[in-house]
Amino acid sequence: MNEEDDVQPPDQELMQVMVAISNQLGEFIKRKQAEAALRQEQEKSEQLDVASYSSD
Repeated sequence: MNEEDDVQPPDQELMQVMVAISNQLGEFIKRKQAEAALRQEQEKSEQLDVASYSSD
């Protein structure tokens, strides 16, 4: 008996779990990227506010 005889079809339930985990991980990464972008924009806005008050 060799390895080719031991090949099994993909486990559909496992594949569904892997897809669900991948989707959740993708959404988590997108959310973290959006949070980081928002934080950067808030920091820029605060710097502009400070600069405009300083020039008054």
